[in-house]
Amino acid sequence: MEQSRLGSSFVPQGNRRTVGPVEQRPSGSRGAGDVSRQLALLVFGGSVLLAGGAFVQSWRTGGAIPTSLIIVSVGGVLLSALLGVGALLADHIGKLKFQVEEALHAARQAGSDEARERHPRPSGGASVQK
Repeated sequence: MEQSRLGSSFVPQGNRRTVGPVEQRPSGSRGAGDVSRQLALLVFGGSVLLAGGAFVQSWRTGGAIPTSLIIVSVGGVLLSALLGVGALLADHIGKLKFQVEEALHAARQAGSDEARERHPRPSGGASVQK
């Protein structure tokens, strides 16, 4: 028997049922995308603070901004962009993996249902003799 989409979206949680997709990841774990995203924000914030500090210092003193600070801050922004792209890619791969696992589970369920329909078990405790 096929369930409707609404019926299959009810997920039991304790004594109540909720509607909608449920995150399968345990509440305490973090995926690679989460960690990479946080690291990208940290690197970006550090490089922007470094560049801002160098700009303020050169503006106050009237001197030039040291080339090494420019290189480090631009490198930090580029590194944070790469980490951000990696985080998006990791999130996307995780979602695709979850969808593939759901499809595989549904296919296995459908296969086992078809097998039960083709070969029903004898009912009523009667034994089958050859």
